[in-house]
Amino acid sequence: MSIKKYISCFDITNSSVTINNYCNFEDFENSSAFRAVNNTSEQNLTADEHVNPVLYPDVIFDENNEYNPITSIFTPKQDGIYSIIGSVNFIPDVSPSTYRVLVEINVNGIPLASDNDFFGAIQIGNVTSVSAILQLTAGDAVSISCLSSVNGIINANPPATRFEAARFPSPIKNCSSNTITLRSNELSNNLI
Repeated sequence: MSIKKYISCFDITNSSVTINNYCNFEDFENSSAFRAVNNTSEQNLTADEHVNPVLYPDVIFDENNEYNPITSIFTPKQDGIYSIIGSVNFIPDVSPSTYRVLVEINVNGIPLASDNDFFGAIQIGNVTSVSAILQLTAGDAVSISCLSSVNGIINANPPATRFEAARFPSPIKNCSSNTITLRSNELSNNLI
């Protein structure tokens, strides 16, 4: 028996090791994380019309091949708790302008998190972002949407126009509560 385990506690007594509450590394799922930006082209916004999805065509990384840069939709392969962030660099057509920008995280077309920023008469564009920790199911379609009270563009600006997510690591199932004891003659052959 080879022990490739994550050991939460152990006790060495009388030339043996007792291991309690251990998990197989195989019990942990593949990592899930991606980051995409818009470094390619501006996206037009018409006042008071939702844009869904916001386009993030340039993939920086995609650990588990779950992000589609053509549709700008993230589809997790595993159930889990995810941290999701979306942001846009909005520039109004007329400057200075007083306006609002709403950015939302949508799961299966339903907004689950939003941020609505108000900007007074300013000479520049802005960055509005939304973030949430959400429980997702494998196959969910996650996208970012945007709405502005004035006409403008979502600027192709990678530090500001970005979409990213990562799953918090967790075991597929609960770790066993078994206790195993190895004698000194078994230790060198079994502990890795």
